[in-house]
Amino acid sequence: MGNNEKSSLADKPTKSFDSLAELPPIKQLFSDSWKTFTLSLLNLFILSLVSIVGNVSALLIFGLLLVILGLGSGLIKNFIQQPSALSNLSPAILVFVIVLAVVFGILFMLMNYVFRIATVVAVARSEDHLSVKENIKFSLRRVFPLVMTDFIILFFVIGGSALFVFPALIFYFFFLFVNYEVILNNQSYLKALKRSVLLVSKRLGEILIRILILVGITILLTILIPNLLRKIDPDTYILIALWSVLLNVLLGWFSLAFTLQLYKQSQAGLENEKPPSLSIFWIVTLLGWVIAILLTLIGVKAVTSPSAQKFFQEQFAPTPEFTIPTLSPINKTRFL
Repeated sequence: MGNNEKSSLADKPTKSFDSLAELPPIKQLFSDSWKTFTLSLLNLFILSLVSIVGNVSALLIFGLLLVILGLGSGLIKNFIQQPSALSNLSPAILVFVIVLAVVFGILFMLMNYVFRIATVVAVARSEDHLSVKENIKFSLRRVFPLVMTDFIILFFVIGGSALFVFPALIFYFFFLFVNYEVILNNQSYLKALKRSVLLVSKRLGEILIRILILVGITILLTILIPNLLRKIDPDTYILIALWSVLLNVLLGWFSLAFTLQLYKQSQAGLENEKPPSLSIFWIVTLLGWVIAILLTLIGVKAVTSPSAQKFFQEQFAPTPEFTIPTLSPINKTRFL
């Protein structure tokens, strides 16, 4: 009997390590997302105010520097009196203005990256009651990895867009959790992309359904219902517009809480899973870039050809003005 028991136990199929438990019900996802959203609402509001103050202050400083520069060199006066006078400025001033604009542009970008990261951290750690100062201090350390990872994603998306856009949409979907991997899981560059592809591909259908439901709710609340209300009562246009702005902000924060909860749920059972290869992504992207470069070269060659130049000259050549001849007083007396 003991042998029979052993043989029966041995004959039982072992549980596959590849099988994953299903994601929690969608109702629970919305419930957890709402809880996270309400807990982080105050911090998100404070971060938004700090972001607005920071951007406005940077713009004022940039404008003040331009005014000081303009008053010293006559830039503003010359520009108001004669806009073409900017071409007569000295190369040193032009270089200084360009360098100043580039520096402030980079600072604007980095500042918005900091607040973008801080927004994710505020939602992800809503139960920790993290202060704004601690949040921004942590976010500063993740700016460079996120910027570089975004450039890699941009490279993939541009290559995918050259192949009739559809591959770029697929890339965006599979890179859904890249930001969270960089910010919260301390992954960078290709490791973050591979990890996101792993999480999405293992539960592709479940994640797609949940994202489509969120997109559908967003379209319903921000586009369809406001347009319907405007048609019913056109006099409430301004009120509906203000409400739409507020609703867009709140839905953006809720969507962040939703995708963060979905990211946490998708990690279950995949903590030690080996990330997949990105070979197919690279092949499609490089093929798209080759096609884009070839189309660009063909377009430039076609535009600069003699026949094209002749066509443009004929199309955009100024048409001669037709004037009605007037009779001189002498001619008028003759006819009389």
